[in-house]
Amino acid sequence: IEKRMEELFEAIDSLPKEYVQNAEKAKEKERRQRLRAEKLEVQKVSQELRIKRALERSQAPTVKRTGKPVMFRSQLVQRQKDDGESQDAENKEEEEDYRYFFTE
Repeated sequence: IEKRMEELFEAIDSLPKEYVQNAEKAKEKERRQRLRAEKLEVQKVSQELRIKRALERSQAPTVKRTGKPVMFRSQLVQRQKDDGESQDAENKEEEEDYRYFFTE
């Protein structure tokens, strides 16, 4: 295999450079066109698939909700029970402080 490759490289070297460059350009151009065509084909297939799915969705029966929608309910604030005794004790304490500081 290596011997055959060496022979081919020598044959390329013996050809005119302009001819070799034109052949390489043509091969590169052909490769790019083939890749572009493959890419377009993939895009075309994916677009057809998207259109098919959209058509199926549009033809499918609509899902209609029945009944009343569930409403959000806020949490009620928990009230603490007021002890009358603790409130009375605080009032008496405030009253004593007031008399001590503000009266003669």
